[in-house]
Amino acid sequence: QGESNRKWLSKAELDVLMQTPMEDKKVELVRVLFLFSCFCGLSFADLYHLKWENISTDKHGTMWIRIKRKKTGTESIVPILDIPERIIEKYSNPKSDEKVFAVPSYALTRYYLEKIQAKTQLKTLNFHTARHSMISYQLLISRLCTVRFSIGNDLETSSVLRYAKFPHYIKEQLIFCKDKKLTLSCSNSF
Repeated sequence: QGESNRKWLSKAELDVLMQTPMEDKKVELVRVLFLFSCFCGLSFADLYHLKWENISTDKHGTMWIRIKRKKTGTESIVPILDIPERIIEKYSNPKSDEKVFAVPSYALTRYYLEKIQAKTQLKTLNFHTARHSMISYQLLISRLCTVRFSIGNDLETSSVLRYAKFPHYIKEQLIFCKDKKLTLSCSNSF
Protein backbone atom coordinates (compact mmCIF):
# COMPACT_ATOMS: atom_id res chain seq x y z
CA GLN A 1 0.00 0.00 0.00
CA GLY A 2 1.09 3.52 -0.67
CA GLU A 3 1.93 5.84 2.17
CA SER A 4 -1.32 7.80 1.74
CA ASN A 5 -3.46 4.64 1.94
CA ARG A 6 -1.69 3.17 4.95
CA LYS A 7 -4.05 2.35 7.81
CA TRP A 8 -1.62 1.78 10.68
CA LEU A 9 0.97 3.75 12.59
CA SER A 10 4.63 3.14 11.90
CA LYS A 11 6.93 2.53 14.85
CA ALA A 12 8.24 6.11 14.50
CA GLU A 13 4.68 7.49 14.62
CA LEU A 14 3.88 5.28 17.58
CA ASP A 15 7.00 6.57 19.34
CA VAL A 16 5.85 10.17 18.77
CA LEU A 17 2.46 9.34 20.23
CA MET A 18 4.01 7.57 23.22
CA GLN A 19 6.40 10.42 23.95
CA THR A 20 3.90 13.28 23.67
CA PRO A 21 1.84 13.52 26.86
CA MET A 22 -1.16 15.84 26.87
CA GLU A 23 -1.70 18.54 29.48
CA ASP A 24 -5.48 18.05 29.68
CA LYS A 25 -6.27 14.92 31.73
CA LYS A 26 -9.21 13.91 29.52
CA VAL A 27 -7.15 14.21 26.34
CA GLU A 28 -4.31 12.30 28.04
CA LEU A 29 -6.71 9.49 28.95
CA VAL A 30 -7.80 9.19 25.31
CA ARG A 31 -4.13 9.17 24.18
CA VAL A 32 -3.39 6.33 26.60
CA LEU A 33 -6.52 4.39 25.62
CA PHE A 34 -5.57 4.81 21.96
CA LEU A 35 -2.12 3.37 22.76
CA PHE A 36 -3.76 0.50 24.64
CA SER A 37 -5.78 -0.20 21.51
CA CYS A 38 -2.59 -0.12 19.40
CA PHE A 39 -0.93 -2.69 21.63
CA CYS A 40 -3.97 -4.95 22.08
CA GLY A 41 -5.68 -4.48 18.72
CA LEU A 42 -9.04 -3.57 20.25
CA SER A 43 -11.57 -1.54 18.33
CA PHE A 44 -13.23 1.43 20.03
CA ALA A 45 -16.38 -0.62 20.68
CA ASP A 46 -14.38 -3.49 22.19
CA LEU A 47 -12.37 -1.11 24.37
CA TYR A 48 -15.53 0.72 25.44
CA HIS A 49 -17.18 -2.56 26.49
CA LEU A 50 -14.06 -4.18 28.02
CA LYS A 51 -15.00 -5.60 31.43
CA TRP A 52 -12.92 -7.02 34.24
CA GLU A 53 -14.45 -10.43 33.51
CA ASN A 54 -12.71 -10.26 30.10
CA ILE A 55 -9.27 -10.15 31.76
CA SER A 56 -7.64 -13.21 33.24
CA THR A 57 -4.20 -14.33 34.35
CA ASP A 58 -2.77 -17.70 33.38
CA LYS A 59 -0.64 -19.98 35.59
CA HIS A 60 2.53 -18.27 34.31
CA GLY A 61 1.31 -14.83 35.40
CA THR A 62 0.53 -13.56 31.88
CA MET A 63 -2.59 -11.44 31.66
CA TRP A 64 -4.98 -12.07 28.75
CA ILE A 65 -7.98 -10.32 27.25
CA ARG A 66 -10.69 -12.68 26.10
CA ILE A 67 -13.52 -10.77 24.47
CA LYS A 68 -16.19 -11.37 21.86
CA ARG A 69 -15.69 -8.68 19.18
CA LYS A 70 -18.68 -6.38 18.82
CA LYS A 71 -18.33 -6.10 15.03
CA THR A 72 -17.94 -9.78 14.12
CA GLY A 73 -19.02 -11.72 17.19
CA THR A 74 -15.82 -13.77 17.03
CA GLU A 75 -13.77 -14.36 20.14
CA SER A 76 -10.51 -12.47 20.41
CA ILE A 77 -7.79 -13.65 22.79
CA VAL A 78 -4.97 -11.15 23.27
CA PRO A 79 -1.95 -11.24 25.60
CA ILE A 80 -1.53 -8.16 27.75
CA LEU A 81 2.15 -7.34 27.56
CA ASP A 82 4.15 -4.86 29.62
CA ILE A 83 2.91 -1.50 28.33
CA PRO A 84 -0.81 -2.36 28.28
CA GLU A 85 -0.44 -3.90 31.73
CA ARG A 86 1.04 -0.64 33.04
CA ILE A 87 -1.81 1.27 31.40
CA ILE A 88 -4.33 -0.95 33.20
CA GLU A 89 -2.52 -0.45 36.52
CA LYS A 90 -2.50 3.33 36.19
CA TYR A 91 -5.72 4.21 34.31
CA SER A 92 -8.25 1.49 35.04
CA ASN A 93 -11.43 1.76 37.09
CA PRO A 94 -11.47 -0.06 40.43
CA LYS A 95 -12.28 -3.75 40.06
CA SER A 96 -15.57 -3.05 41.83
CA ASP A 97 -16.67 -1.30 38.63
CA GLU A 98 -17.80 -3.50 35.78
CA LYS A 99 -15.80 -1.78 33.02
CA VAL A 100 -12.01 -1.70 32.98
CA PHE A 101 -11.72 1.87 31.68
CA ALA A 102 -13.88 5.00 31.84
CA VAL A 103 -13.91 5.41 28.06
CA PRO A 104 -15.55 8.68 26.91
CA SER A 105 -18.27 8.64 24.27
CA TYR A 106 -17.25 8.03 20.68
CA ALA A 107 -17.92 11.67 19.70
CA LEU A 108 -15.85 13.00 22.59
CA THR A 109 -13.07 10.51 21.90
CA ARG A 110 -12.92 11.63 18.24
CA TYR A 111 -12.76 15.27 19.40
CA TYR A 112 -9.86 14.48 21.76
CA LEU A 113 -8.09 12.48 19.03
CA GLU A 114 -8.21 15.59 16.84
CA LYS A 115 -6.45 17.53 19.62
CA ILE A 116 -3.84 14.77 19.92
CA GLN A 117 -3.40 14.73 16.16
CA ALA A 118 -2.84 18.49 16.10
CA LYS A 119 -0.23 18.33 18.86
CA THR A 120 1.65 15.32 17.47
CA GLN A 121 1.30 16.30 13.78
CA LEU A 122 0.28 12.70 12.99
CA LYS A 123 -2.01 12.37 9.99
CA THR A 124 -4.60 9.74 10.84
CA LEU A 125 -5.59 8.96 14.40
CA ASN A 126 -8.69 6.85 14.76
CA PHE A 127 -9.40 3.52 16.40
CA HIS A 128 -9.46 1.77 13.04
CA THR A 129 -5.85 2.90 12.61
CA ALA A 130 -5.03 1.85 16.18
CA ARG A 131 -6.48 -1.61 15.68
CA HIS A 132 -4.52 -2.13 12.49
CA SER A 133 -1.37 -0.47 13.74
CA MET A 134 2.08 -1.77 13.17
CA ILE A 135 2.23 -2.65 16.84
CA SER A 136 -0.25 -5.47 16.18
CA TYR A 137 2.28 -6.88 13.74
CA GLN A 138 5.06 -6.27 16.24
CA LEU A 139 3.20 -8.32 18.84
CA LEU A 140 2.65 -11.12 16.36
CA ILE A 141 6.31 -11.11 15.42
CA SER A 142 7.31 -11.11 19.07
CA ARG A 143 4.98 -14.05 19.71
CA LEU A 144 6.37 -15.94 16.69
CA CYS A 145 9.89 -15.34 17.96
CA THR A 146 8.85 -16.51 21.42
CA VAL A 147 7.37 -19.67 19.90
CA ARG A 148 10.65 -20.32 18.12
CA PHE A 149 12.55 -20.05 21.40
CA SER A 150 9.92 -22.04 23.33
CA ILE A 151 9.86 -25.04 21.02
CA GLY A 152 13.62 -25.06 20.68
CA ASN A 153 13.89 -25.37 16.92
CA ASP A 154 14.00 -23.03 13.96
CA LEU A 155 10.81 -21.28 12.96
CA GLU A 156 10.35 -21.84 9.24
CA THR A 157 10.29 -18.16 8.37
CA SER A 158 9.52 -18.65 4.69
CA SER A 159 6.39 -20.69 5.49
CA VAL A 160 5.11 -18.03 7.88
CA LEU A 161 5.80 -15.30 5.34
CA ARG A 162 4.07 -17.22 2.58
CA TYR A 163 0.74 -17.22 4.47
CA ALA A 164 1.01 -14.01 6.49
CA LYS A 165 0.25 -10.73 4.75
CA PHE A 166 2.87 -8.41 6.23
CA PRO A 167 4.36 -5.27 4.72
CA HIS A 168 7.93 -5.84 3.48
CA TYR A 169 9.54 -4.14 6.51
CA ILE A 170 7.65 -6.49 8.85
CA LYS A 171 8.94 -9.48 6.88
CA GLU A 172 12.47 -8.14 7.33
CA GLN A 173 11.94 -7.88 11.09
CA LEU A 174 10.50 -11.39 11.22
CA ILE A 175 13.61 -12.69 9.48
CA PHE A 176 15.70 -10.66 11.94
CA CYS A 177 14.01 -12.37 14.89
CA LYS A 178 15.33 -15.70 13.67
CA ASP A 179 18.53 -14.77 15.52
CA LYS A 180 17.21 -12.79 18.49
CA LYS A 181 13.94 -12.01 20.17
CA LEU A 182 12.34 -8.84 18.86
CA THR A 183 11.41 -6.33 21.54
CA LEU A 184 9.74 -2.98 21.52
CA SER A 185 11.44 -0.38 23.65
CA CYS A 186 9.40 2.15 25.53
CA SER A 187 10.66 5.05 27.61
CA ASN A 188 7.20 6.22 28.61
CA SER A 189 6.16 6.08 32.25
CA PHE A 190 2.66 4.63 32.10
